[in-house]
Amino acid sequence: MVWNRNTKAEDRLFDDYNYYADPTCFYDGGHMNLVGGYVEQDPYRDMIIDAGAVDVHDLDLEVSWTWKGNAIIEIYFTVTNNELINNAPIAPNEPTGPSEGNTGDEYQFQASTLDGEDNEIYYMWDWGNGDFSDWVGPYASGETCTEPYTWFDAGTYDVRVKAKDSWDAESGWSSPLPVNVISYVCGDASGDGDVNLLDILYLIAYKYNDPAGPAPDPEEAGDANADGAVNLLDILYLIANKYNTPPGPEPLCP
Repeated sequence: MVWNRNTKAEDRLFDDYNYYADPTCFYDGGHMNLVGGYVEQDPYRDMIIDAGAVDVHDLDLEVSWTWKGNAIIEIYFTVTNNELINNAPIAPNEPTGPSEGNTGDEYQFQASTLDGEDNEIYYMWDWGNGDFSDWVGPYASGETCTEPYTWFDAGTYDVRVKAKDSWDAESGWSSPLPVNVISYVCGDASGDGDVNLLDILYLIAYKYNDPAGPAPDPEEAGDANADGAVNLLDILYLIANKYNTPPGPEPLCP
């Protein structure tokens, strides 16, 4: 390659072939170089012998070309390494995350797995309602993938996840994590779809009747001030909201 007469040859020599000086002899595609000129044959012969002893992979080489006209030929090479061993990642375990939640709230789920060849891993999530994520990643083998999701309809959803490596070898699906998603109106202790006097009386019966009245379903619907407990404060909170002038704040609920 006459590097000082052809810029492409120059780029190839300096970028790909580790060019050092004139003259330099390249062996095995530039894998080994012999720098400097020698009168005797031994350095060249030894380098040829070393190149011939290199282990060559079982490769398939396909070459095609297209004449583009104007003295331009496009040449295409496809090399397949038949010795490449690649297995799919191990199917992830059941995802971790909440087993229950409320419609409209975002929840985080986690999964991880290992790849035998230590390839990078991508994850796809099945949210149990016909909705699937794109491939998320890449992650290192063993690194945890965390993915958020929000359901807008009540129901029980089986969340599962699978993995693929950087060579697109896919695992099977994990075991599902059932997630029970409920829907309620905050402050609607009676479950009639509205917040009114009935909810105040419902909470009074639940907390102070003997025997106690039924609990709100879900109980979070009665936690009007969102302090994590259903008690007298929630009753007073709803009274203030419905009957104070001006009205107290709207129910919050956890």
